[in-house]
Amino acid sequence: MNGPDIKLLDATKLARELGVSTWVLKGIKIAAVATGDSPFRGRFSTVAWLLDWLERHPEFVASHHLRYPREAGRPARTAYPAESCAVSELSP
Repeated sequence: MNGPDIKLLDATKLARELGVSTWVLKGIKIAAVATGDSPFRGRFSTVAWLLDWLERHPEFVASHHLRYPREAGRPARTAYPAESCAVSELSP
């Protein structure tokens, strides 16, 4: 019984098979730690295990689990500059 769904693949090969970026797979790994049912065995998984995990977690969004790093000492930006100014401040 050989098929693409039973091969253990690393993140790069899984991303290629699924048509997603490795960034999405990293988000799945982080979310899976929180849920306690990881589709990964070490750094490997199968296409079938990942698809099953995604079916069980339809609410998954990679960007909810991954954040871009900030510079040390710089506060997080909560709004775009144009949105953080009142309209009256923009008027002459």
